[in-house]
Amino acid sequence: MDSVIRVLLVDDFAIVRSGLRALIDSESDMTVVGEAGTAETAVTQTRQLQPDVVLMDLVLPDFDGLTAVKAIRREFPAIHILVLSNYVEKERVTAVMQAQVAGYLIKDAASHRIIGAIRDVTENKVVMHPVVAHILAQNQ
Repeated sequence: MDSVIRVLLVDDFAIVRSGLRALIDSESDMTVVGEAGTAETAVTQTRQLQPDVVLMDLVLPDFDGLTAVKAIRREFPAIHILVLSNYVEKERVTAVMQAQVAGYLIKDAASHRIIGAIRDVTENKVVMHPVVAHILAQNQ
């Protein structure tokens, strides 16, 4: 990708969004174009800003992040959704991956892994935390 990667941050904790913003905005090839603390705002911001990547938490105060993922996928299939969550239950992981997200990271991921994952999903690579990959492998 030759242009700057435009990222929308979705997390219910402002401090998490702030940390992610600082991390992403420190990269010369990335910029945060918006933030959302709820699933509804995430969908609205996606419509308005049309980012390249939505970095999405799954537990949000208004409704489940998976619902927002599905809404964004329906309306904007070309936008890359990268989940960043603490939750790795088999049912949740399976449902999220079936919703055709570009990747699923756990919030304990190192900063360089998050940055690398954002770049990778814009190149149509699927990114998975090893725990997520293990859960999916057990389903087969």
